[in-house]
Amino acid sequence: NRTLVRENAVNANWAPNGKRLVFQQPSDGSIRTTAVDGGKGSDTLVAVSGSEPAWSPNGSWIAYEFNGNIWKRRVNIHGTASGAPIQITHLNGWLVGGPTWSADGKSIIFNAGVSEDIDLWSVPAAGGEITWLTGAPVFGDYGPATSNNSTVAYASFSP
Repeated sequence: NRTLVRENAVNANWAPNGKRLVFQQPSDGSIRTTAVDGGKGSDTLVAVSGSEPAWSPNGSWIAYEFNGNIWKRRVNIHGTASGAPIQITHLNGWLVGGPTWSADGKSIIFNAGVSEDIDLWSVPAAGGEITWLTGAPVFGDYGPATSNNSTVAYASFSP
């Protein structure tokens, strides 16, 4: 049976313990978390603005896109943010989105490009140089998702 967890929420992603969701609230563009199935804790604010949030495998961080870059923010088990948001990439003029964490939490995989040619990239979770992973010519690759091993699934479009 379907159960409404939270209205005004898109791009939801599970906390590793399965007790909370992180999501974007479209009415104001914020990133928030909420309890699932009567879990403890109220809604929390992670970032005032951002999109496509993803919880780290160890539950300590939430990565998201903001202003064409990947950012992360430390959170606790109840989704309460601490410290300032940390900018992970520094990509001026790029189209960036879809961050997901590697299974070991050491890197963040995302889709990005400077035109309609969007490819998959990786960046160390601590920040640093980005590494190209794959990309179809012209149009591109989107929505990376990782499994419990090193496998990355994604959507690709090429004419």
